[in-house]
Amino acid sequence: CTPHIETKYGDLDLLINKNDLYFGVEAKNWSGKVVFENGLLKVDDWDSTGILSALLMHCKLVRNLEFGNGSDKFIKPMLVFGHKAVVQIPQNRIKFNDVEIIITTIKDFEQYIK
Repeated sequence: CTPHIETKYGDLDLLINKNDLYFGVEAKNWSGKVVFENGLLKVDDWDSTGILSALLMHCKLVRNLEFGNGSDKFIKPMLVFGHKAVVQIPQNRIKFNDVEIIITTIKDFEQYIK
């Protein structure tokens, strides 16, 4: 587990390696109802879709930093909300820019890292 990896465009909060799989975690302590509808991530009806693009970018940048440019390693993106959020997304998975992203709360996130 590697916390807070800086890239030239920000950071990834956590990189987790489990059973030779890699998970890139962005943690948000936002409160409210979290939904994904019509390609938009909304937290209490606020468009928060930009965080998904940033998460995907950081996962790619961290992959290049950790494993070298052009590596075939894949860092699975995860967006983890604090205790004040209610994630209302079926199976806690969405497809954004053709990449599956896990979206969950801190209370439940360990079950998605298998």
